Amino acid sequence: MLKIEDESAFIASLKSGDEKAFAELVDRHHAGLMRMAMIFVSTRAAAEELVQETWVSVIRGIDRFERRSSLKTWIFAIMTNKAKKRAGKDARTVNLSSFDEHDIERMFDPDEGRFTARNSWQNPPSAWKINPEERVQRNELLEVIARTVETLPPKQKLVFTMRDVQGIDVSDISECLEITDSYQRVLLHRARATIRAAIESYLGERGGAKPC
Repeated sequence: MLKIEDESAFIASLKSGDEKAFAELVDRHHAGLMRMAMIFVSTRAAAEELVQETWVSVIRGIDRFERRSSLKTWIFAIMTNKAKKRAGKDARTVNLSSFDEHDIERMFDPDEGRFTARNSWQNPPSAWKINPEERVQRNELLEVIARTVETLPPKQKLVFTMRDVQGIDVSDISECLEITDSYQRVLLHRARATIRAAIESYLGERGGAKPC
């Protein structure tokens, strides 16, 4: 079976109608699309419908894929565009056209210096490294992070999910969401700062004990 890492050959297989290649594509990205879809809509059923529509469009449009972006980015862009069209049908749909980019400098988190220019931690949260012997604390920490992500404003959650969970490139995210790199950076910094604060609060409540 062709591997996705060999993208040129893989795309050729998809365009030729190779069902095994498409099944592999679905296996690789379906869960990620579901996580993204749940940001846009309020129920799992609606998310499943949005993802299903996305896969149908991928099948119908693969012949027109010109590799201006990665295959993964193209697929997620399709879903993003479908989510825009659903605006108003679901109370939780994120109105991407309402991204407000004015006064960006004021919005930067005051401790932005905690992150590098490449959007990685300057100094990871204390006790970030995992001790295999402390699985209970590790699970608690993961639950804290998951709950915090769920409380993020939709725009921050969307950018955080695309960048840190899905690993989509900065330029591709900006293109998908039709926002500037600067505004995307604002949203990502603020999301990470909120998550970091939650982690530090958790560690403080445990007296600085190291999570696994």
